[in-house]
Amino acid sequence: MLAKSLGVKEIVILVNKMDEASVEWSEDRFEEIRGQLLKFLRDYCEYPEQNIHWLPYSGFTGENMMTGIKNPKGSWYKGPTMFELFDQLPTPERDNDGPLRFPIFDKYKDGTSLYAFGKVESGTMVHSKMIFGGFSHKKIGSKLTLMPSGDQVTIQAIYDNADKRVPYAKAGEGVKVLLKGIEDDYVNIGDIICSNHSFCYVCNEFEAEIFLTHIPKHKSIMSTGYACVMHLHAAMEEVFIKEIKCNGMEGLSFNNIKIAEYSKSEGKFNHAKYLKKGSKGIVVISTRSIHPICCEKADTMAHLGKFTLRDEGK
Repeated sequence: MLAKSLGVKEIVILVNKMDEASVEWSEDRFEEIRGQLLKFLRDYCEYPEQNIHWLPYSGFTGENMMTGIKNPKGSWYKGPTMFELFDQLPTPERDNDGPLRFPIFDKYKDGTSLYAFGKVESGTMVHSKMIFGGFSHKKIGSKLTLMPSGDQVTIQAIYDNADKRVPYAKAGEGVKVLLKGIEDDYVNIGDIICSNHSFCYVCNEFEAEIFLTHIPKHKSIMSTGYACVMHLHAAMEEVFIKEIKCNGMEGLSFNNIKIAEYSKSEGKFNHAKYLKKGSKGIVVISTRSIHPICCEKADTMAHLGKFTLRDEGK
Protein backbone atom coordinates (compact mmCIF):
# COMPACT_ATOMS: atom_id res chain seq x y z
CA MET A 1 0.00 0.00 0.00
CA LEU A 2 2.92 2.32 0.74
CA ALA A 3 4.35 1.74 -2.74
CA LYS A 4 0.98 2.57 -4.29
CA SER A 5 0.66 5.73 -2.21
CA LEU A 6 4.11 6.88 -3.34
CA GLY A 7 3.19 6.50 -7.00
CA VAL A 8 4.69 3.11 -7.91
CA LYS A 9 2.57 2.05 -10.90
CA GLU A 10 4.12 -1.31 -11.82
CA ILE A 11 4.89 -4.04 -9.29
CA VAL A 12 6.88 -7.27 -9.80
CA ILE A 13 6.25 -10.21 -7.45
CA LEU A 14 9.21 -12.62 -7.31
CA VAL A 15 8.19 -15.99 -5.85
CA ASN A 16 11.49 -17.23 -4.39
CA LYS A 17 12.74 -20.67 -3.27
CA MET A 18 10.95 -22.46 -6.08
CA ASP A 19 13.88 -24.94 -6.11
CA GLU A 20 13.16 -26.05 -2.52
CA ALA A 21 12.71 -29.83 -2.17
CA SER A 22 9.08 -29.62 -1.05
CA VAL A 23 8.18 -27.33 -3.96
CA GLU A 24 10.36 -28.41 -6.92
CA TRP A 25 9.04 -25.69 -9.25
CA SER A 26 5.43 -26.71 -8.68
CA GLU A 27 3.00 -24.67 -10.77
CA ASP A 28 0.21 -25.42 -8.28
CA ARG A 29 2.22 -23.93 -5.41
CA PHE A 30 3.09 -20.87 -7.50
CA GLU A 31 -0.57 -20.30 -8.39
CA GLU A 32 -1.60 -20.77 -4.76
CA ILE A 33 0.77 -17.99 -3.65
CA ARG A 34 -0.32 -15.82 -6.56
CA GLY A 35 -3.99 -16.25 -5.67
CA GLN A 36 -3.40 -15.33 -2.01
CA LEU A 37 -1.55 -12.11 -2.87
CA LEU A 38 -3.58 -11.04 -5.88
CA LYS A 39 -6.74 -10.22 -3.93
CA PHE A 40 -4.79 -7.98 -1.54
CA LEU A 41 -2.89 -6.16 -4.28
CA ARG A 42 -5.91 -5.75 -6.55
CA ASP A 43 -8.72 -5.05 -4.08
CA TYR A 44 -6.96 -3.33 -1.16
CA CYS A 45 -3.98 -1.67 -2.87
CA GLU A 46 -6.03 -1.03 -6.04
CA TYR A 47 -3.35 -2.21 -8.48
CA PRO A 48 -4.77 -3.14 -11.91
CA GLU A 49 -4.03 -6.79 -12.70
CA GLN A 50 -2.13 -5.82 -15.86
CA ASN A 51 0.29 -3.82 -13.68
CA ILE A 52 1.11 -6.80 -11.43
CA HIS A 53 3.81 -9.10 -12.82
CA TRP A 54 4.48 -12.59 -11.40
CA LEU A 55 7.71 -14.51 -11.75
CA PRO A 56 8.94 -17.80 -10.18
CA TYR A 57 12.66 -17.91 -9.50
CA SER A 58 15.41 -19.20 -7.26
CA GLY A 59 17.80 -16.84 -5.58
CA PHE A 60 19.98 -19.80 -4.53
CA THR A 61 20.54 -21.30 -8.00
CA GLY A 62 19.98 -18.08 -9.95
CA GLU A 63 17.41 -19.74 -12.20
CA ASN A 64 15.05 -17.34 -13.98
CA MET A 65 17.09 -14.31 -13.00
CA MET A 66 19.42 -13.77 -15.97
CA THR A 67 18.83 -17.13 -17.62
CA GLY A 68 15.76 -19.36 -17.85
CA ILE A 69 14.69 -22.24 -15.61
CA LYS A 70 16.94 -25.27 -16.15
CA ASN A 71 14.91 -27.72 -14.06
CA PRO A 72 12.49 -29.53 -16.40
CA LYS A 73 9.80 -29.36 -13.70
CA GLY A 74 9.67 -25.63 -14.30
CA SER A 75 9.01 -25.95 -18.02
CA TRP A 76 5.40 -24.79 -17.46
CA TYR A 77 6.66 -21.21 -17.10
CA LYS A 78 6.87 -19.55 -20.52
CA GLY A 79 7.43 -15.95 -19.45
CA PRO A 80 10.55 -13.74 -19.37
CA THR A 81 13.42 -13.92 -16.91
CA MET A 82 13.66 -11.34 -14.14
CA PHE A 83 16.02 -9.03 -16.03
CA GLU A 84 14.06 -9.44 -19.26
CA LEU A 85 10.90 -8.47 -17.38
CA PHE A 86 12.60 -5.41 -15.90
CA ASP A 87 13.63 -4.33 -19.41
CA GLN A 88 10.05 -4.75 -20.64
CA LEU A 89 8.47 -2.54 -17.98
CA PRO A 90 7.31 0.88 -19.23
CA THR A 91 9.73 3.71 -18.57
CA PRO A 92 8.30 6.42 -16.27
CA GLU A 93 7.69 9.72 -17.99
CA ARG A 94 10.34 12.32 -17.20
CA ASP A 95 10.33 16.02 -18.02
CA ASN A 96 13.78 16.77 -19.42
CA ASP A 97 12.69 20.26 -20.45
CA GLY A 98 11.09 21.23 -17.14
CA PRO A 99 12.61 23.40 -14.39
CA LEU A 100 15.70 21.83 -12.87
CA ARG A 101 15.17 19.99 -9.58
CA PHE A 102 18.17 18.17 -8.08
CA PRO A 103 17.61 17.05 -4.46
CA ILE A 104 20.85 16.36 -2.60
CA PHE A 105 21.10 12.88 -1.06
CA ASP A 106 24.63 13.11 0.30
CA LYS A 107 27.85 15.15 0.15
CA TYR A 108 31.54 14.86 0.90
CA LYS A 109 34.65 17.00 0.73
CA ASP A 110 37.89 15.88 -0.92
CA GLY A 111 40.54 18.40 -0.09
CA THR A 112 39.17 21.70 -1.33
CA SER A 113 36.59 20.06 -3.63
CA LEU A 114 32.96 19.70 -2.54
CA TYR A 115 30.90 16.91 -4.11
CA ALA A 116 27.16 16.27 -3.84
CA PHE A 117 25.14 13.19 -4.77
CA GLY A 118 21.58 13.39 -6.00
CA LYS A 119 19.02 12.55 -8.66
CA VAL A 120 17.72 14.86 -11.34
CA GLU A 121 13.96 14.76 -10.81
CA SER A 122 13.12 17.36 -13.44
CA GLY A 123 14.92 19.24 -16.19
CA THR A 124 18.46 18.71 -17.46
CA MET A 125 21.60 19.60 -15.52
CA VAL A 126 24.44 20.93 -17.65
CA HIS A 127 27.89 22.16 -16.65
CA SER A 128 28.90 23.47 -20.06
CA LYS A 129 27.50 24.14 -23.52
CA MET A 130 26.24 21.15 -25.47
CA ILE A 131 26.62 20.84 -29.23
CA PHE A 132 23.73 19.39 -31.24
CA GLY A 133 24.08 19.26 -35.04
CA GLY A 134 26.71 21.97 -35.05
CA PHE A 135 24.63 24.36 -32.92
CA SER A 136 25.44 25.38 -29.38
CA HIS A 137 22.49 24.62 -27.10
CA LYS A 138 22.51 25.53 -23.43
CA LYS A 139 19.51 24.16 -21.47
CA ILE A 140 20.61 25.44 -18.07
CA GLY A 141 23.63 27.48 -17.12
CA SER A 142 26.31 26.18 -14.80
CA LYS A 143 25.32 28.73 -12.15
CA LEU A 144 22.24 27.57 -10.29
CA THR A 145 20.37 28.28 -7.05
CA LEU A 146 20.50 26.12 -3.93
CA MET A 147 17.21 26.09 -2.05
CA PRO A 148 16.01 26.84 0.58
CA SER A 149 18.95 29.19 1.26
CA GLY A 150 18.85 30.85 -2.16
CA ASP A 151 22.66 30.73 -2.43
CA GLN A 152 24.22 30.68 -5.88
CA VAL A 153 26.20 27.55 -6.73
CA THR A 154 28.27 26.55 -9.75
CA ILE A 155 28.26 23.06 -11.28
CA GLN A 156 31.91 22.50 -12.12
CA ALA A 157 31.56 18.88 -13.27
CA ILE A 158 29.02 16.02 -13.49
CA TYR A 159 29.88 12.33 -12.97
CA ASP A 160 27.75 9.25 -13.72
CA ASN A 161 27.42 6.06 -11.62
CA ALA A 162 30.71 4.76 -13.02
CA ASP A 163 32.40 7.99 -11.86
CA LYS A 164 32.91 8.99 -15.47
CA ARG A 165 32.66 12.68 -16.27
CA VAL A 166 29.64 13.51 -18.45
CA PRO A 167 28.47 16.79 -20.04
CA TYR A 168 24.90 16.64 -18.72
CA ALA A 169 22.36 14.62 -16.70
CA LYS A 170 18.71 14.18 -17.66
CA ALA A 171 15.66 13.69 -15.46
CA GLY A 172 15.73 10.31 -13.75
CA GLU A 173 19.52 10.01 -13.63
CA GLY A 174 21.47 9.77 -10.38
CA VAL A 175 24.80 11.61 -10.54
CA LYS A 176 27.62 13.16 -8.55
CA VAL A 177 28.38 16.84 -9.08
CA LEU A 178 31.36 19.01 -8.22
CA LEU A 179 30.17 22.22 -6.59
CA LYS A 180 31.94 25.55 -6.57
CA GLY A 181 31.15 28.93 -5.05
CA ILE A 182 29.69 27.60 -1.79
CA GLU A 183 31.06 26.27 1.48
CA ASP A 184 30.39 22.77 2.81
CA ASP A 185 28.48 24.09 5.84
CA TYR A 186 25.87 25.72 3.60
CA VAL A 187 24.97 22.52 1.73
CA ASN A 188 22.59 20.15 3.50
CA ILE A 189 20.97 16.82 2.70
CA GLY A 190 17.45 17.57 1.48
CA ASP A 191 18.41 20.84 -0.21
CA ILE A 192 17.41 21.15 -3.86
CA ILE A 193 19.48 22.70 -6.64
CA CYS A 194 17.12 24.64 -8.93
CA SER A 195 17.35 26.62 -12.12
CA ASN A 196 17.65 30.35 -11.58
CA HIS A 197 14.37 31.14 -13.31
CA SER A 198 12.23 28.67 -11.33
CA PHE A 199 12.57 27.80 -7.65
CA CYS A 200 10.94 24.98 -5.70
CA TYR A 201 8.55 25.74 -2.83
CA VAL A 202 10.00 26.24 0.64
CA CYS A 203 7.92 26.13 3.82
CA ASN A 204 7.65 25.09 7.45
CA GLU A 205 3.99 24.16 7.17
CA PHE A 206 1.81 22.68 4.43
CA GLU A 207 -1.54 21.01 3.82
CA ALA A 208 -1.62 17.43 2.56
CA GLU A 209 -3.91 14.50 1.93
CA ILE A 210 -2.67 11.41 3.79
CA PHE A 211 -3.66 7.76 4.04
CA LEU A 212 -2.99 6.12 7.41
CA THR A 213 -1.75 2.60 6.63
CA HIS A 214 -0.39 1.86 10.10
CA ILE A 215 -0.31 3.35 13.58
CA PRO A 216 1.24 2.00 16.84
CA LYS A 217 -1.33 -0.01 18.81
CA HIS A 218 -0.84 1.95 22.02
CA LYS A 219 -1.65 5.21 20.19
CA SER A 220 -4.65 3.93 18.17
CA ILE A 221 -5.52 7.31 16.60
CA MET A 222 -3.80 10.29 14.98
CA SER A 223 -4.95 13.58 16.45
CA THR A 224 -3.71 17.17 16.64
CA GLY A 225 -0.16 17.30 18.01
CA TYR A 226 0.77 13.81 16.81
CA ALA A 227 4.58 13.76 16.39
CA CYS A 228 6.42 11.68 13.78
CA VAL A 229 9.25 11.76 11.25
CA MET A 230 8.62 12.79 7.65
CA HIS A 231 10.59 11.43 4.69
CA LEU A 232 10.26 13.76 1.70
CA HIS A 233 12.61 13.04 -1.26
CA ALA A 234 16.06 13.19 0.41
CA ALA A 235 14.89 15.17 3.45
CA MET A 236 14.10 13.68 6.86
CA GLU A 237 12.36 16.06 9.27
CA GLU A 238 10.67 15.84 12.66
CA VAL A 239 7.10 17.07 12.21
CA PHE A 240 3.76 17.14 14.00
CA ILE A 241 0.11 17.30 12.96
CA LYS A 242 -0.97 20.87 13.56
CA GLU A 243 -4.55 20.42 12.38
CA ILE A 244 -6.85 17.72 11.04
CA LYS A 245 -9.15 19.48 8.61
CA CYS A 246 -11.21 16.50 7.44
CA ASN A 247 -11.26 12.72 7.24
CA GLY A 248 -12.79 9.99 5.13
CA MET A 249 -15.52 8.86 7.55
CA GLU A 250 -19.21 9.54 7.03
CA GLY A 251 -20.47 13.10 7.27
CA LEU A 252 -20.36 16.30 5.25
CA SER A 253 -17.91 15.30 2.52
CA PHE A 254 -16.14 16.39 -0.65
CA ASN A 255 -14.37 13.94 -3.00
CA ASN A 256 -15.10 11.12 -0.52
CA ILE A 257 -13.26 12.93 2.28
CA LYS A 258 -15.29 14.17 5.19
CA ILE A 259 -15.04 17.91 5.68
CA ALA A 260 -16.87 18.07 8.98
CA GLU A 261 -18.84 16.00 11.47
CA TYR A 262 -22.30 17.01 12.67
CA SER A 263 -22.60 17.61 16.42
CA LYS A 264 -26.14 17.12 17.71
CA SER A 265 -25.35 18.83 21.03
CA GLU A 266 -23.94 21.93 19.33
CA GLY A 267 -26.28 21.79 16.34
CA LYS A 268 -23.49 22.36 13.80
CA PHE A 269 -20.69 20.71 11.81
CA ASN A 270 -17.26 20.53 13.45
CA HIS A 271 -13.90 19.67 11.91
CA ALA A 272 -12.78 16.05 12.21
CA LYS A 273 -10.72 15.48 15.37
CA TYR A 274 -8.73 12.34 14.58
CA LEU A 275 -7.76 9.72 12.01
CA LYS A 276 -7.69 5.95 12.49
CA LYS A 277 -5.78 3.16 10.74
CA GLY A 278 -7.09 2.65 7.22
CA SER A 279 -8.61 6.14 6.93
CA LYS A 280 -7.55 9.08 4.80
CA GLY A 281 -7.77 12.76 5.55
CA ILE A 282 -6.53 16.27 4.90
CA VAL A 283 -4.14 17.56 7.55
CA VAL A 284 -1.82 20.49 8.20
CA ILE A 285 1.75 19.32 8.87
CA SER A 286 4.29 21.55 10.58
CA THR A 287 8.04 21.04 11.03
CA ARG A 288 9.70 21.34 14.43
CA SER A 289 12.79 22.98 12.94
CA ILE A 290 12.88 26.68 12.15
CA HIS A 291 14.67 25.88 8.89
CA PRO A 292 12.29 25.54 5.93
CA ILE A 293 12.03 22.41 3.81
CA CYS A 294 11.98 22.12 0.01
CA CYS A 295 8.96 20.58 -1.67
CA GLU A 296 6.65 20.64 -4.68
CA LYS A 297 2.95 20.03 -5.23
CA ALA A 298 2.29 16.32 -5.66
CA ASP A 299 0.04 16.83 -8.68
CA THR A 300 2.72 18.71 -10.62
CA MET A 301 5.96 16.99 -9.47
CA ALA A 302 5.06 13.81 -7.61
CA HIS A 303 8.62 12.73 -6.73
CA LEU A 304 9.11 15.90 -4.69
CA GLY A 305 5.55 16.18 -3.37
CA LYS A 306 4.78 12.70 -2.04
CA PHE A 307 6.10 11.71 1.36
CA THR A 308 5.83 9.17 4.16
CA LEU A 309 5.34 9.67 7.90
CA ARG A 310 7.16 7.26 10.21
CA ASP A 311 6.56 6.65 13.89
CA GLU A 312 8.57 4.25 16.07
CA GLY A 313 10.38 2.92 13.02
CA LYS A 314 7.18 2.10 11.09
